[in-house]
Amino acid sequence: MGAGWDALFTIGGAIVSSMITDKAAGEQADAIVNAQGISKEAAEKASKDILTSYDAAYNGLVTNVQAGIDELSSGANTASGIINNGLQEANKQLAAGFDGAYQTVGYLGKKSLADTSEGFLKAGQTVSDQAVKAKGELTTGFDQATADLGTQAALGENALKQGFAQGATDLTGQAAKGINALNTGFGEAKGAVQAGTTAGLGEVAKFADTGEAALGKQAAFSGALGSAAQQQAFDSFSESPGQKYLREQQEQALLRNSAAIGGLGGGNVRKALQEQAAGIAAQNYQQNFNNLGGLSAGGLNAATTQSGIQTGAGSQLASLAAQQGVSVQQLESELGSALATLAAQEGISVEAAKAKYGEQLASVSAQKGISLADASTALGTAQGNLATGKGTALTGINTTAGSQLGTLQAQKGQIGAATTTANAAQQAGLESNASTNISNLVTSAGQQLAGLQTGAGTNLANIALGQGLQQAGYAGQLGDAKSAGTLGTGAAIQNGLAGVANIYGFQGYPQQKPVAGAVV
Repeated sequence: MGAGWDALFTIGGAIVSSMITDKAAGEQADAIVNAQGISKEAAEKASKDILTSYDAAYNGLVTNVQAGIDELSSGANTASGIINNGLQEANKQLAAGFDGAYQTVGYLGKKSLADTSEGFLKAGQTVSDQAVKAKGELTTGFDQATADLGTQAALGENALKQGFAQGATDLTGQAAKGINALNTGFGEAKGAVQAGTTAGLGEVAKFADTGEAALGKQAAFSGALGSAAQQQAFDSFSESPGQKYLREQQEQALLRNSAAIGGLGGGNVRKALQEQAAGIAAQNYQQNFNNLGGLSAGGLNAATTQSGIQTGAGSQLASLAAQQGVSVQQLESELGSALATLAAQEGISVEAAKAKYGEQLASVSAQKGISLADASTALGTAQGNLATGKGTALTGINTTAGSQLGTLQAQKGQIGAATTTANAAQQAGLESNASTNISNLVTSAGQQLAGLQTGAGTNLANIALGQGLQQAGYAGQLGDAKSAGTLGTGAAIQNGLAGVANIYGFQGYPQQKPVAGAVV
């Protein structure tokens, strides 16, 4: 039915137990009082008549002991039945209450498990959706960064190529201007050398021409050109104005000398004229030949000078041409080297730009991979945490439900054990009290019978002492009976309150130790 009904039945059982205990104690006290009165009366009668008192005391004592035993047994049986009935009803109420509590704990545990599972499922879906969204945004951002890097790299490469192309154009233009300037300078230098050579050759040419003509005549005179040429040379020499003049002067002198001696018309004169003409011709021929040699040598020197002038001019022109070629080649080589350097620098710069672009792409890709990996790791961690939290929560719910069920079961066992223990204690208390009271009655009766049987003389002599001892014993028994009733009532109420406390989850108070010397 419920904890309230369980508590009510427990308190009711305690009250009934208290009433039974009070009744038994009262009956025992009455019996003791009666026994005290009978003992007192018997003592008074024994004082008057030992034999009559002895028989009356013996019969009354036996009768009263038997009546007390019957009354104690009947009261104990009645109290035991009432306690057993209360125990059975309490057990029924306890079982019903714990069955309801089991069902409530089981229902709440299942509902908590379902609600917790649904909550973690929604949380897991939310985490997964956010992770997918984050990965999408990361991928979009890194793809845009990759595209921007590609665009900037292409623009940078085009700018590098245009810059190097313009540099190559400027170098080629400057080199062309330099080559043109070199060619112009070397052309002017060649013109100056050629003009100087022409002027020098013009000055020496007349000496060379005279020497050449003298060399030709000298060759003809020597016969090197043949006899006809030699003869022609002789004839020309003989008929030359100078030879004619010399010959005429010699002839006139010879004729004058011959005329003086009277031999002008003879053959000797003609012979002398011929010999004289031949001698003069021979003499002048050698002189003329030597003069022609001098002229020829002068012409040779002039020709040598011409050759030196022409050789020097050729050497100068060749040197200028070589210098022109070297200078042009050097400019062209420098241009080629500069263009090659530009091309190499262009290649290096373009490759460096490409390498930088590759590094940036690799960095972006690496960062993309790291970010996506971090997102996946975070998702896995979050899902793992959710799974762990779910497992922990479900385990906690199951543990809590199990603990609650275990606690209920333990409480049920504790209450059942306490009820059983209380019942057993009450039964044992009843039996103990009944046995104690009966034992006390039997012992007292035995003592009284022993006292009676000791002898009338001794009893008469000790009647005053025996009366005092009996009164004191009855007073102690009466106190014990009342104390037992009070203690039994308190124990019953305490057990009832302990049962209520166990029902509501409280711990019982420590049991009060029995008072030393009290009858229980």
